[in-house]
Amino acid sequence: MILYRVQNLVGHTGLWYNRDGVFNPVIIRIPNAKSAALPMEYDPTYSSGGEQWYSACDKLADIREWFTAEDLREFSSLGYGFLGIEVRHYRRHNGHAIFAPSAVIETTRLDFGLLA
Repeated sequence: MILYRVQNLVGHTGLWYNRDGVFNPVIIRIPNAKSAALPMEYDPTYSSGGEQWYSACDKLADIREWFTAEDLREFSSLGYGFLGIEVRHYRRHNGHAIFAPSAVIETTRLDFGLLA
């Protein structure tokens, strides 16, 4: 299964939390970002089973529900990339996919243009 995620290409930081699960909402640096005001309080699900779990979309089209084309251009300027992540398994939580790093088979950088 392929999941889709926007994350920092160097530190693997997400848009709301870093890879260690510490709240660090980079998304608020993007003026008018579509999802910047979403409540992203701590949820113990993301640190269950002794692992950190990361948010993703299991359908390419779902990325558009979270981010605009302009948001994606801004993310790119901050060092974030659009990734296709092949996983052995994942869960659904609050309407989207979550996965643990131990489930990752392969990660591929994708072109943000796929979402245009």
